[in-house]
Amino acid sequence: PPQMLEDEIDSVINNLKSRLENQKQDLDLYLKARGMDMDALREESRPVAETRLKNTLALLELAKAEDIKIDEKAFQTEASQTMASLMQSLSEKEARRLFEQPVYGNLMNNIMANMLTARAYDSLRSFASEGASAIALAAVQPATEETGDALSSEDDIFTELEEDLDSEKDASIVITGEAE
Repeated sequence: PPQMLEDEIDSVINNLKSRLENQKQDLDLYLKARGMDMDALREESRPVAETRLKNTLALLELAKAEDIKIDEKAFQTEASQTMASLMQSLSEKEARRLFEQPVYGNLMNNIMANMLTARAYDSLRSFASEGASAIALAAVQPATEETGDALSSEDDIFTELEEDLDSEKDASIVITGEAE
């Protein structure tokens, strides 16, 4: 949706602003150094925002399809931690604004969406691990039947595959899709 994409572009630019501020630089100087204006930066940020938005929407759909829920207590804890972190990093005026509607409602929705997408991502990793195990099992069984070197059972194969998957700590999954 166009408005979601514009919001995501704003988020990409705000992340850039924060990184620049952490380096004691400002966005205007950054734009001048790169010979671009804000419109050009927005266009440059569009592909990143589109990818992030597609990933988020796909993960939210997975969360819905898998009926993934967030425990109210876990949500309250995350919301409290997020608010405390924001209060420390914002000016007093900006911090007060967090509690105004619709800012507060949007913030809570974003926290919930982030928690849902994180859980959906964990589920996706689990599905991928299970799928990889099943594919590997299918590939191993014919080979062991030919050589006679079969493991004692399917459970042994799954155990070995799970150990291999557990050792790959830095694996990541990227969801891609075409624009609708």
